[in-house]
Amino acid sequence: MTMPSMNPTDLAAAFGDKPAIVMVEDGATLTYRRLESSSNRIAHLFRRHGLRPGDHIAILMENCLDVFPVVWAAQRTGLLYTPVNWHLTEDEAAYVVKNCGARILVHSARLDHLGAVVADGNPLLEARFTTGDHSPSGAEILADSLATLPPTPVGDEVEGYYMLYSSGTTGRPKGILPTLTGAPSARGWPSTRRCVMPSGSESTPSTSAPDRSTTPHRSAGRWERCATEAPPS
Repeated sequence: MTMPSMNPTDLAAAFGDKPAIVMVEDGATLTYRRLESSSNRIAHLFRRHGLRPGDHIAILMENCLDVFPVVWAAQRTGLLYTPVNWHLTEDEAAYVVKNCGARILVHSARLDHLGAVVADGNPLLEARFTTGDHSPSGAEILADSLATLPPTPVGDEVEGYYMLYSSGTTGRPKGILPTLTGAPSARGWPSTRRCVMPSGSESTPSTSAPDRSTTPHRSAGRWERCATEAPPS
């Protein structure tokens, strides 16, 4: 079997409703097709808000499937994206979001209060979205914002990258700013291309070969890096 590129559009065409991600804790899955359509809609949302390659977003979520479309939306639109450890103190989390220069924050329903605290007084943050269906603190509902946006790729896809922060055990959390390549999004990525995934999840390119899935380190509250394996031939 000829391998498609590691671009989500190509993978969705090749593997459709096979699970791209399986959560270890409860077996919940996200298919290649859903990852493709959801990440494209979020990518269009980022462009609608004026985000261009090199701009920054922050993601504040626990281990959940909602992380992946947001990550891939940033990855395919040339954005820098910072996952914020939800076990940080309110002050530390707010520092990370402000220090990385995020213009948009996406958080889960469970972390609504922390999301509001992080956003309060941050002049750089232009919008805050929740993946939940309501927000006591007044965040915009991501699903509502995506309802009329297309499930197809933006016309100017380019590779983004993650910007991770240290735990801050010797002071403030510290981030390392990567250099963006400007390459077309994920075209021809090798199978060892590294991506950011929440701990407790698995990348499962094919339901017929779960033993080839990549299992991130189990480290509660952290996001881990994992190798994205190519589906078996």
